[in-house]
Amino acid sequence: MSSINLLNINIFQKIDSFIRILMNHPATPEWVADNLNQLYLPFCLAYDDEYDYSESVRAFLGSTKAIVGEFLPNKVNWNKQLACQFLMMLHAYRDRVMTSIALQRSQEMDNQYELIKYVNQLLNHYSRLLFVRVDLSYLVDNLANVKLDDFYEHITKLRELISNKQTCFEHLQGYAWALEQGIDKSLHCHLLLIYDGAKRQKDVFIGREVGEKWLYITGNNGNYYNVSIRPFHLTPY
Repeated sequence: MSSINLLNINIFQKIDSFIRILMNHPATPEWVADNLNQLYLPFCLAYDDEYDYSESVRAFLGSTKAIVGEFLPNKVNWNKQLACQFLMMLHAYRDRVMTSIALQRSQEMDNQYELIKYVNQLLNHYSRLLFVRVDLSYLVDNLANVKLDDFYEHITKLRELISNKQTCFEHLQGYAWALEQGIDKSLHCHLLLIYDGAKRQKDVFIGREVGEKWLYITGNNGNYYNVSIRPFHLTPY
């Protein structure tokens, strides 16, 4: 099993932000060196070549490795000279990183459009829908105990329960979900459940039931936030 857990995975998001800043804004070598000294060692400790990474993380890996090679990460002191070399090496990755960022933004817009179209299709089919949103994450104190593989296993089990449409998922007419990574929450899931409003009510109660399912799946390492959304009505013309 991978050594990456939901605590040390946050270093990759920090690196992504760091690279995006350098791609879009000028930076002094001193600022770059300071950030490299903060990011490089945690990155080396968390990195696992079994996984695929974003172009920004690949750019960071390629640029640093080209400069310091196979030196032990705790022996590297990033100074102004090395920072300048890093910026020169990073320039070679600019086109790939910027293209990746543009594709990501385009995909996000496409996903939003598809979600709106999906919901409208349901609204045209059902006179009343009940929307329930639950944000699923993990307890901050337990992030180091949850491996990346565990997270995807938990999400898979959750989707299997949703597909069965039993207990709290009974009369479910559709759902949408998005996985995000945050500094505080690490990897987490935004889940939108769409029920037949003629057969299910009490969205807060349903959200609590879904949250309890998540706690069970994660072995009580999980956490959830129950977001109340009012029912939608389709008014006939």
